Amino acid sequence: MTANATIKDYLDWDGQSYKQSMGTSGPQLNVHYCPFCGNQNWKVYVNEERGLGNCFVCNQTFNLFQFVKASSKCTSNREVFEILRKVGGEAAFMSTQNRPQIVIDEGPFQLPASVELDSLQFRSLPDHYAREFKLMYSEYGLWETKLDNGENYTQLFDQMIIIPVFDLDGGLVTFQGRYIGDDKNRKRYLFPAGLPGTGVFLYNAHVALQRTSSTLIVGEGAFDVIAIQNMIDKFGIIDATAIGTFGKQLSGGTGQFGSQVSRLRQLKGEGVKSIIFAWDGENPAYQSALKAARTCLKIGLRPSIMLLPRGQDPNEADVSALYKSYQQRKPVTLDSISVLMLESPYV
Repeated sequence: MTANATIKDYLDWDGQSYKQSMGTSGPQLNVHYCPFCGNQNWKVYVNEERGLGNCFVCNQTFNLFQFVKASSKCTSNREVFEILRKVGGEAAFMSTQNRPQIVIDEGPFQLPASVELDSLQFRSLPDHYAREFKLMYSEYGLWETKLDNGENYTQLFDQMIIIPVFDLDGGLVTFQGRYIGDDKNRKRYLFPAGLPGTGVFLYNAHVALQRTSSTLIVGEGAFDVIAIQNMIDKFGIIDATAIGTFGKQLSGGTGQFGSQVSRLRQLKGEGVKSIIFAWDGENPAYQSALKAARTCLKIGLRPSIMLLPRGQDPNEADVSALYKSYQQRKPVTLDSISVLMLESPYV
């Protein structure tokens, strides 16, 4: 058996019949029995390396975790984990750092089963930020919820970085999955059904509140925020914390979960005075930042805009170039905003 349990390991362990062949995506297994519909006419095909497959009778698609759950008639995810541990040994759920997968329960819900992420080498960022931002890696992760119509709904979060999102009080409110596998057809980001959208929250703003920072430097996504925080720490920018908006806009309104503007008002009440937008180095992002800056002026914050290298976001820019754009940031006032809109450096 390999260190990580594979579909072939499981079929051998369970005594199921299969044939080996070569498919368009590499070695594949043709399985005799479909655990989803019961067909026994060799209509199940699965990629041997990745454990992704489908049945050509019932059209069910699956990954290793789902196949084992159906085939072994498990009633809970924990039973599936136990079987896979038996199949592949304790190493079946080990990351590159040899840590067992755990289920993170931060409050109202559980994140998909994951291991702590200790490295950000794929992003060329210092590894310690993986721990500081509580990033996880999910090899076989599932998210199961019940929709408003009462139907059960399952999403796959396998081979994904799990990005927890906390509200200002530090409570877990939602999460994102960032796919890092090789399947080019998979969406890069996945959001869990049944939880509030990230667009009403401010990523990492709870840390800014804990640090009583007076300045917020705003990126878009989680890895932009980490890159900005790396710049803040590397160059010793005093009293500043990086936060993220999950998009190039600030949400307003008074919905069930509030909005980003309402959270900025709360942060202002706790001592935040200035806000610096560091969205992408392109004209649409620049114009969006100016619109967001106008909103911030209305609630009493002092906004400015960092002019990033053309065509780059904070995560793509060299940290020295990012710091230079911080030093050369453009203050935005009610008197200057119209001129700044017309004199975009990216046109």
